[in-house]
Amino acid sequence: MQLGYVLVGTGIALKNDVILISKNLPSYKSDDLTWSLPEDLTVQKVLFKWALAIVHHSKRSTLYLCNSFHELEASACGVIPGVLLVGPLLASTRLLHCRGSLWNEDLTCSNWLDQHPPQSVIYVAFGSTTIFSREQFYELAHGLEHISRPFLWVVRPDMTDRPINKFYGMFLQRVRNHGKLVQWAPQEEVLAHPSVACFFTHCGWNSTLEGLSNGIPLLCRPYFAYQRLNRSFICDVWRVGLEVDGDENGVITVGEKSPSSWVEQ
Repeated sequence: MQLGYVLVGTGIALKNDVILISKNLPSYKSDDLTWSLPEDLTVQKVLFKWALAIVHHSKRSTLYLCNSFHELEASACGVIPGVLLVGPLLASTRLLHCRGSLWNEDLTCSNWLDQHPPQSVIYVAFGSTTIFSREQFYELAHGLEHISRPFLWVVRPDMTDRPINKFYGMFLQRVRNHGKLVQWAPQEEVLAHPSVACFFTHCGWNSTLEGLSNGIPLLCRPYFAYQRLNRSFICDVWRVGLEVDGDENGVITVGEKSPSSWVEQ
């Protein structure tokens, strides 16, 4: 939620576990705040200082440029003075299709997707910053393996906190008939492909806009910061996605809300 991200960076004091900014906006939990990352307190401190810097500089600003549009976030437009909506900004609409990818895109994705029927593939991508514990990666991998549905999964080399080389090689062999793993994908082309049925996402704003623009339902697993606010709008306001819940340790286990039944609907 682009405007919600601005709202949370404007110095709202945290007094209760539930925060209500406006009656026209969903309430937020304290864990949804931009700087919240309880599993890594060192990073949380860095994020909090970053949020304070945003508050400091915002006091000297008269306009806020937001990659959003009124029809998407009308409820937030009247809450923030000086908002100028300039979106949706998508790579596919830019002159010469310039990209800002951090990794080289695997251009074999389109050919692989061409081999599958419409609305059959689960696209799984968690952005450029999400870091999984090894346990969480194993659970997600086993979940995708067990549903026996075609999936395209973006797995960056730096995606886990510990090496997974042995498991990764064995996993590739087990899912070779219905799964494809790449280090980075041309995401807009993937989401526009007719074979894609849903998008398992970290709820980053660019990914959210790209999913919405292509009419793809979203399965939500936010990592940190504004991604939790995006999830609230995706699931509770726009109602175009489902949230995947973690266990008491925050780990999404293999038995949690399988995407396969969702694809069948």
